[in-house]
Amino acid sequence: FDLPTPAKDGCTFAGWYANAELTGDAVTQIEKGSTGNKAYWAKWDVASYTITFDAKGGSGGPSTLTVRYGVQLPNITIPTNAGHLFLGYYSGDNGTGTQYYDANGKGLKTMPANNITLYANWLNSSDCIFFYNNILCNY
Repeated sequence: FDLPTPAKDGCTFAGWYANAELTGDAVTQIEKGSTGNKAYWAKWDVASYTITFDAKGGSGGPSTLTVRYGVQLPNITIPTNAGHLFLGYYSGDNGTGTQYYDANGKGLKTMPANNITLYANWLNSSDCIFFYNNILCNY
């Protein structure tokens, strides 16, 4: 009897083991004619995924970053764009979608179980004349 291959978000299945320490050789099948209760433990390797940063006309900061699934996103160096204020990185263009990084480059989320592209959101600094959320702005 071949043991099944399970799936788990953000992980790669690394085999079944006959002990909780996950040592020795992985078990792939139960031999024909075996009797008695059997217990097996699944070994999982946490997967890593890539963040691609689109600075949307800015420069500096990372272009890509590889992060393990479920881990808090690390702080990054923010990009610069002459005449603009950086407002953060978002999953959608023009500040739409989920915000993953704030204006200071602080990671706000944990890494999802897939590769993502994040887009810089910029505010034209000529529009700035009053404070809003620690940013001097004019609307």
